[in-house]
Amino acid sequence: MVEFTLVGIPVVFALISIFELSLGMWQYHTLAHAIREGTRFAIVHGKGCDSANCRVTVGDIAQHIRTVGLVQNDLNLEFESEHGGTVSCRLDACLAKTSRPGDIWPPAGSDSPGMEVTIRGVYSVHTILMMFNMAGSTGGAFTFRLPAASTDIIQF
Repeated sequence: MVEFTLVGIPVVFALISIFELSLGMWQYHTLAHAIREGTRFAIVHGKGCDSANCRVTVGDIAQHIRTVGLVQNDLNLEFESEHGGTVSCRLDACLAKTSRPGDIWPPAGSDSPGMEVTIRGVYSVHTILMMFNMAGSTGGAFTFRLPAASTDIIQF
């Protein structure tokens, strides 16, 4: 019984750690892919787009970023255009930015072909493993942040 206790506790801890790290890696990959897809959607809806519904909003791009596996309240987005400033919001708030003229992104003056757009996302991951972080966790108890960013050039 003593031997099982001495071996069992580290083995259980190792298994939980493997599962938590695997989940974190999957969430990071999902986040990076979603941010990249949002950027791809944004770069093909610039000033020279021929389609009738070319002018997209922050909400339209956020809809492309929204994905299964990421909690909307834990994902913060930042949309940055070359000359038009920055829009920052949580994913659930970004999804609502569809009706006002200021919600169009990239904004006028930064929507020409050849201009850069950048979308950044920071996802807060909550895990029980952070309670063992002796240096102190960032972003609150049992939380760490996964960042992802994508920059591309408007195509048309």
